[in-house]
Amino acid sequence: MPPEVMLTLFAHFFSFLTIRQAGTIGENGVIMPPALPLTSERLERHGLYLIEDAQTMFLWVGRDSIPQLVMDVFNLPTYDLLRGGKVSCGRYTYNL
Repeated sequence: MPPEVMLTLFAHFFSFLTIRQAGTIGENGVIMPPALPLTSERLERHGLYLIEDAQTMFLWVGRDSIPQLVMDVFNLPTYDLLRGGKVSCGRYTYNL
């Protein structure tokens, strides 16, 4: 089965609360936290999570997110100023 099909069926799920350097650039590219099992039990109200399935990226931001995390990621002082909804980021090539 092609890897893209596998990702569509079994999406990657990342928490950006697990490691401090997540999302920064390292020697081998962007540093990502370890993938987690995609279950609702993993979601915390103060967390920031990325779900990615090779076609779509979904960023889930908890209502009680730490203000500094919201500032670091979105350059906004509070969760209340975030706009929800779908945003297009353009095309990218995904190499597996």
